[in-house]
Amino acid sequence: MKNYIIIVALLFLSLNSFAQQKNIVTIKGIIEDLPSETRIYICQNGVSVDTIGTTVTKNGKFETKVFLKKNGTFLHVFLDSSFSKRELIVFAERGSFTIEASLKHWPNATIKENKLNNELTTFMEKDNTNASILKNAILNLNQILGELRYLRDTKSSDTSRVISNSLNAMRTVDSLENVRFLPWKSYIKENPSSYFSAFLLLKMIPIMKVDSIDNYLGLLNGQVRESEQFDLLLTAIEIKKKNSLIIAGYLPEIVAFDVNRRAIDIGVEIRKTKITMLDFWASWCAPCREIMPELKELYFKYKDKGFNVVGISQDDHYISWVNAITKDKLPWLNVSDLQGNRGTIAKLFNIYKLPTSYLVDNNGKIILADATFVEIERYLKSNL
Repeated sequence: MKNYIIIVALLFLSLNSFAQQKNIVTIKGIIEDLPSETRIYICQNGVSVDTIGTTVTKNGKFETKVFLKKNGTFLHVFLDSSFSKRELIVFAERGSFTIEASLKHWPNATIKENKLNNELTTFMEKDNTNASILKNAILNLNQILGELRYLRDTKSSDTSRVISNSLNAMRTVDSLENVRFLPWKSYIKENPSSYFSAFLLLKMIPIMKVDSIDNYLGLLNGQVRESEQFDLLLTAIEIKKKNSLIIAGYLPEIVAFDVNRRAIDIGVEIRKTKITMLDFWASWCAPCREIMPELKELYFKYKDKGFNVVGISQDDHYISWVNAITKDKLPWLNVSDLQGNRGTIAKLFNIYKLPTSYLVDNNGKIILADATFVEIERYLKSNL
């Protein structure tokens, strides 16, 4: 009997050892001008408590093996802090790779024999141009919106030029976002079993709608589903869903306040008509104010057929909000929690840009999310 126990124990240890060997990474390094006996640290998550390997150099060279709990993970390579406190980050999987660098230019390095990291580097180098153009466009938009707020605070009548500029700037940002992330989405579709695809989807979560994220998540298959990036992706999606409206495609219970500071149950309001448009806007949002005449035209065109609008403001100043409603002569119910983009409503609806519109039926089912005027009118024309 003892012999059987020993055999089973040895078999277990053997299988465990084999499993660990599957995710072994051999890291070789040549760092010019780095003295011998310099300690090298290999970490996960970039902090010393997650050190998974350490070694020392000999004539600027080193070699070590580390075990990855999961493939498709980022490793952080540190030199002894007396030489540098900066880290080299490498996207790694099982196998081996070589680091070539110099102490003077650390952590700039050439990573050889690492297809995964080279893939990331090449992709991101191409993306840098689009990212830089988009960043400048966002900075320009923020500057224009700042100018508009100043003109309104000073009650200047010279706002038409700035409103037009802000509308054009908003369109430019939307267009550049699409240009930048289209290659990311194409890569995921073309490489559904790549660790890098999970990384790209993880980075896009803040700007994607939940249903779209789920569609791309469903594409990922094979080895990627056993990777660290996939685990991080699932965690990020879970967090986003907790803070998002789209749960089974229905509105949650929402209560906000009207201009008379009365509590309004949105669920009760949408049951009064066949279809309701939830219009997210703000008094300081030039594009939102610019399209109000079109929205009023749409409202009066379909109002008697069972269409309604509920304006949900992202303002945090009561007077600014009420003055905008009065000035624009908005005929529908307007509500707000006056917490801006920090409030529960903004988080529930995943509002990251204005204006944003949702179309819902009288049961609270979401018909269209982040919908355009064209999409909304097409639906109303076909269903009312």
